[in-house]
Amino acid sequence: MKFQFKLQKVLHFIRLKEEMKKMEVSTSMTKLGFLQKRRKRIEDELTLALNKGQEDVLLWAHFQQEKVKADLFQMKQLDRLIVDQTAECDKCRGELSRISMRRRSVEALRDKRESEFRIERARKEQKQLDETHQLLSMHSKEAA
Repeated sequence: MKFQFKLQKVLHFIRLKEEMKKMEVSTSMTKLGFLQKRRKRIEDELTLALNKGQEDVLLWAHFQQEKVKADLFQMKQLDRLIVDQTAECDKCRGELSRISMRRRSVEALRDKRESEFRIERARKEQKQLDETHQLLSMHSKEAA
């Protein structure tokens, strides 16, 4: 008789859910990295524009002022997006952690049940061997 775990389908579903959540966490982290790189690029452009503005004050003053305003506005938007994305990443990691703990607990239950099954099967086999030996010894005594 082979071991059958009654919650095998549940365990399979939990594993699938865990893989999906891992992909979601990865996507969320990628988005966060993209937003942070984009903010850094705008910050570098802003620094460059401010430094450049010191050289040609009269020539580029209006353009630089508008560019700085636009860059600052964009940076504020990116800061909000980064905060939101960080919160989403944390939420996804928490969900992944809970799913992983659930998977580990179901796997531990499966291992425990399989161990109990093997012990019970070994006991039955030993009992059959003992009964067979007892019958053979009784039969050999009667024959003698």
